[in-house]
Amino acid sequence: SDAVRIDIFKNPSGTICADNDASDKRCVAVDLRPDAGVALQVETPQLSPGAYSARLHLKLSQVGSLDTARLLWRFSAEGAGLGQRNFDILPFEAAGKYQDIELRFIVETAGQAKVALSWKRDKVQSMQDKKSRAKAVDTPGVPTSSVDDKEDKGEESVAAMEAEPGLETLKHLYLAADSLVIEKNGDLAIARLETDKIRYQPGEKAKIDVALVNYASTARKLTAVPEFVRDLSQAIPVDKREVSLPGDGGVSFSCDGPPFKDNWGYEVRLRLLDGQSAVAEANECFSVHDNLWAVSITGFMPQQITYGVTQEKAAAAALANKKAYANCVESGFWAPDDNGDLTPDAETWWGGQSCYRGSITGTKLAISEGHKRGVAYALYAYLSYGGGGPPAFEQIRKHPDWGYARCFNADWMERWDRNLAGTGEGDGMHVWMHTVCNRANPEVFRHHAQEVINTHKAFGWDAIRYDGYTDIQADDAMLRLVKSMAEKEAPKLQWGYNTIVPGVCEQYPEAFRELCRTGGLIMDEGARGQAGKPFEAMAQRILEWREPVHRNGGHLMAIGIDQYHANDYLYECIFWLAGGAHFMGMGAQMDTSIANYARFATRYSSILWDPESAAWTAAATDVDVGAAKDWLLLWPQYARQMKLNNAKKRFVLHLINAPAAKLVYDKDDNELPPPRPASQISVKLSPGQKAEKVWSLTAESIPMQRELQFSAKDGAIGFQTPALRFWNVIVIDIAEEGGSK
Repeated sequence: SDAVRIDIFKNPSGTICADNDASDKRCVAVDLRPDAGVALQVETPQLSPGAYSARLHLKLSQVGSLDTARLLWRFSAEGAGLGQRNFDILPFEAAGKYQDIELRFIVETAGQAKVALSWKRDKVQSMQDKKSRAKAVDTPGVPTSSVDDKEDKGEESVAAMEAEPGLETLKHLYLAADSLVIEKNGDLAIARLETDKIRYQPGEKAKIDVALVNYASTARKLTAVPEFVRDLSQAIPVDKREVSLPGDGGVSFSCDGPPFKDNWGYEVRLRLLDGQSAVAEANECFSVHDNLWAVSITGFMPQQITYGVTQEKAAAAALANKKAYANCVESGFWAPDDNGDLTPDAETWWGGQSCYRGSITGTKLAISEGHKRGVAYALYAYLSYGGGGPPAFEQIRKHPDWGYARCFNADWMERWDRNLAGTGEGDGMHVWMHTVCNRANPEVFRHHAQEVINTHKAFGWDAIRYDGYTDIQADDAMLRLVKSMAEKEAPKLQWGYNTIVPGVCEQYPEAFRELCRTGGLIMDEGARGQAGKPFEAMAQRILEWREPVHRNGGHLMAIGIDQYHANDYLYECIFWLAGGAHFMGMGAQMDTSIANYARFATRYSSILWDPESAAWTAAATDVDVGAAKDWLLLWPQYARQMKLNNAKKRFVLHLINAPAAKLVYDKDDNELPPPRPASQISVKLSPGQKAEKVWSLTAESIPMQRELQFSAKDGAIGFQTPALRFWNVIVIDIAEEGGSK
């Protein structure tokens, strides 16, 4: 590959400064105090068509401060080059340290690329709780030299200082760049590698779509080898074909994989071979599971109000969810009555809770288009708490022994079918008038069960999730009645509950076991209220909920926290996934500027979410993490183990760099811990156990997976982990003597 260093000192956007840490002892420093600006803008030499990377060597004078917390960056190539990368403060590891920021781009037609780095500050909003300050700190300006200073230094020194001042003399916030390197990665590109779905059922086949581009003028004959990789190293052949790429042209092809036999995370990996040498590689991730909750990453409807949803909007939303690795959508507050009317008669209606306007056509389009992309749809409902909207009140008018009114306003009722919500003609009501069901009358729940069956058949819902399901003992008989009816006619429908776990599962074990039966979903809505609490408590909460849910065969989901800054959100992603929980309502946003956690969770879903895993209680005594114990968060509590088969076992260690801040949403300076060096870890094995493989997995670098070398001595293994930024996962596969596969 050819690397070209671009002159950033010609017409610089900032001040050229002397800097002993810079590669040539010089840099360009840009004043970052304005709320927006251009840090670098250069034109490359003539570039031939192909795939390129641009590497900027940068350092910030401050991190972990209010001035830098809300910086948003755009690194782009335009003109002959096409590419863009957006990021926030997270990739900057430390103040005063140079590091590379990379941009990948394509040159389709020979010419010059315009490479630019710009910034802006996210809007700072004043918060009543004062957790977010309304104004940035005004850092001091550059000190001015006095006449006496100039006389003391001499004319030549003063001239040099004024021409290229030392970077250390700048007292304001700055970004320094000392080099920009453009490198051509090759003349070949895998322009597209896609599967038709984000989640498959066992027995289904995936359709793989491939597009290859040859940017060179000379034709190429290559071998394309797509394959599936399941778990960490189980390769499944898919196809092998010769492809002829014309000069300055491309080729596309599709192929089907074999039927899927096993659940959990996969990737499709494509290698282009010239003889035996790989000249290009790419991969994409997806899930296989017959239970949507097992691998769920939640996304979004085409729009909250399905009135007005068209085929185009539904298809675009399904594709956007797939690209964001979101494989499940819950349609909240959609039904005319969340308990008793899940099958509206009219084409359009207003939802019983919040008065959203929906339509039969729009809802069916959203679900059917989602299914084409492997996106499942769950309906939101209530069981015993009650129903909402006019249908719920009509129900208790006809059947007074079915329930009673809880919240009611005659004006709401009168205006209900004239609500302007979703019409574009004005603001609509956003209210909930509701009833409470009579738990003692089974007819209420037989009616509800039939509505569940009918709406599943009419719309194609894949699951139902009950809100407000907190009294599991009182509602147990009603739930069993509903499920016994529904499971006969809708056996594939999955069930979920917004409930409470700690203490309840021990107090009412049979009722809790019913919730988890057939892989039920248990959702923690209270997880959203973590602002002001210790980070460690937020992590412990997820761990506390996980054990009883997984022990009973269920799946855990937690709603994302309501108030957060970038550092809080980063650790939320890590705590939820490392703690075995799925996201509710934030799945399509699970990528940060430093990692795509949704992609990572899709690929390694079994390691994160398989309820067959259990706490590795012996890790606290059998594992020595050495010096890393000073910065790792709760590593013994995160340690897991599971049987792969009768002959193999797996140990998992989650290495989390403890947050620098103590409290969630406490400060808006986005203070982050420093990167940690490679660590030496030793693991004591039981007699008859032998380590086969050790891997490190992370979402924060590419590749996400690497095999680690290890040594074995005196019944223990030792290995060195990679450097730790925020979260690494160590996986150790063990063979056990006397077992049979």
